[in-house]
Amino acid sequence: MAKKRDSFKLIKIKEAFNLINQHVTLIGVVLESREPKQCRNNDWICTLRVLDDTCPSPGLTVNVFSKTAEELPQIKNHDDMVLFTRIKMQTFDSGRRVNAACDKRVASFALFEGSTGKDLVCYQCSSNFYEDVALYKSSMDDLRKVFPNCSEADNALQSSIYRKAPRPQENLTFLREIKKGKCFDLLCRILHADEEMSTVFVWDGTDAPPASILAKGIEEDKAFSSLSVNTFLSRDTLLSFPTVGTILRVSLSNHLFHQVKPGDWVKLYHLLCEVDKGSWVGKVTNSTKVHLAQDDRLVEKIMRIYDKRISSKLGHIPFWSFPSPPGLTVTDDQCAPFLSLMDIITFPKVNLFLYSLNILRILLCDRLCCY
Repeated sequence: MAKKRDSFKLIKIKEAFNLINQHVTLIGVVLESREPKQCRNNDWICTLRVLDDTCPSPGLTVNVFSKTAEELPQIKNHDDMVLFTRIKMQTFDSGRRVNAACDKRVASFALFEGSTGKDLVCYQCSSNFYEDVALYKSSMDDLRKVFPNCSEADNALQSSIYRKAPRPQENLTFLREIKKGKCFDLLCRILHADEEMSTVFVWDGTDAPPASILAKGIEEDKAFSSLSVNTFLSRDTLLSFPTVGTILRVSLSNHLFHQVKPGDWVKLYHLLCEVDKGSWVGKVTNSTKVHLAQDDRLVEKIMRIYDKRISSKLGHIPFWSFPSPPGLTVTDDQCAPFLSLMDIITFPKVNLFLYSLNILRILLCDRLCCY
């Protein structure tokens, strides 16, 4: 029995963030619960966001998996408490973010009423939860004192990281949906920026539709073209870019980016979509705003789809070209994978001469990545 108690030692959320790929047991106040969804393998998933006194904001996102929707957590109130045992801490978004997975095969949960009182009332637990609740009563009582009611949890949500200017009404668009001359809102990751943070390259994992290479005035235009702008990107910079999904060049006033940096996920509001000499670009408007993204759920979804794409044989084919890419060159090797030109120029053995040639091919012909 002593060994069992040691293996289920309570961990604070802040400490759990440093225990990647390890199983932990923790208690938290439920700050948010999302609607259950069915996965492709017919399992069900429910996402909870929980907090404690060491991590009042933004808390820890926990994905709970189960065979049926009925077995998922059924949260009564957003000040209720949850005890997780042996949930696995893990990273996503190339290691930049952390969440946890509650897999019924090894992990379990129990839900408790969050209101103050002498009794510790468990109103739901997973079928594999066998813990002695009394062992955790003092820890739950302490957490109740920190967050005695729902308003305290709401105050945590309104901490300094959230107390920004009011967010515009959201109607987020993916890059696969952009149209010339139309304004759009975009959730994306900043991949690269110039020194003045006035031109940035962003990505959301989707493929923009082909842009016309025959833009007006392209024939003899002596202006500083998009071609000359993009050839300034070094190969080291391109090596850090994803090899699938459109990469959009966005020109903005540098004061809009004073709170963000490359690698951040941001929401860009009211960008104007234009085609500049065959390349999609985003341009600033009088109402353009930039905010750090706090929607872990959508970011997780984007990265999950991207991970599946790059591991799939057909994943490097742009979505708009399915079921068969027009004008695709056929080879005798039936097992040869489809590659984007970004795959080619970022291949380790590409020499500088081939790199220069492939840059020109990308900018003139490729529709997999539009800079």
